[in-house]
Amino acid sequence: MVGHQTLLMLCMISAGSFVDLEVTTDGPRTIYEGTVVLEATRAEPDPCIDFTIDLPKGDMAGPVISSDPGQPMLPFAHFVDDANRLQVWWCSFRSPLMGQSHYSIPRNFVFHVTRTEFGPEDLEKLLGDWGLDDSAWDLNLDGVVGGEDLGVLLGGWSSDDGEA
Repeated sequence: MVGHQTLLMLCMISAGSFVDLEVTTDGPRTIYEGTVVLEATRAEPDPCIDFTIDLPKGDMAGPVISSDPGQPMLPFAHFVDDANRLQVWWCSFRSPLMGQSHYSIPRNFVFHVTRTEFGPEDLEKLLGDWGLDDSAWDLNLDGVVGGEDLGVLLGGWSSDDGEA
C-alpha cells in the first residue's frame, strides 16, 4: 500500500528558489522524491537552499535502479545525515548569467528510508512478495525478494514488548 505523509521541513531559501517534494510510503520504505529549483538573478547570482527534514528511523538508500544501487541519489552541494535528520545544501556559486537577468537551475533528487525494525505483519507481507523483482520488500536491494531479505527482516525482528 502506498500512502502519503507529512514531514518537518526547514528551509533557508534564496528569493524565488523553491523545493517541490513528494513523500510516499511503500511497505517498509518512505520515499522522498522531488526537485529543488535555484533561481539566480543579477541581484542574487549565488542562490542557495539549506533544506532540513526529519527522517523516520531506518537506513537511507537510493532506488534499486540507479547509477549506484543502494546509495541515495542527491545532486547536492553538501549533506549531513545526523540522527534521523537530513540537511542538504544546494548552491550555485558564481553562476554566469550570460547576459540574462534571471535563470533557473533545477536539481532533482530521490532517496528512501527503509525501516530496520520488523514484526509479524511485515513477515506476512515479505512472504507475499517472495520472488518478485519490483517490491519494496527487497530489503537488501539485490533486485528480488528472497532469502537474504528474510534474513534482514529476521535480523530486525522486534517483539511486542520492545525487545529486539
